Amino acid sequence: MASINKIDIPKLKRTENYIIWSIRTKALLVQEDLLNSLKYYSISAQNNKALAIIKLLYEDNTLLYIRDETSAKKAWETLRETYQRFKYQI
Repeated sequence: MASINKIDIPKLKRTENYIIWSIRTKALLVQEDLLNSLKYYSISAQNNKALAIIKLLYEDNTLLYIRDETSAKKAWETLRETYQRFKYQI
């Protein structure tokens, strides 16, 4: 699965794997020092990198939910509201 040079995170498949996907994606954003992009609305290089990671780890057939989003925070919130089945927040 994961190594120093390659991280293998399955793409988000709606509610099927949202919880595990969000945990792994958040860990990747921490590793890349991009977690603040999920806490604050901003248009910055850091935001753009975080948003790219989120969009690249999302299946094609449902990418339309966030296709025009420019904020990593807003994209993350949209996905959480759309796919999270549980009441606790990740």
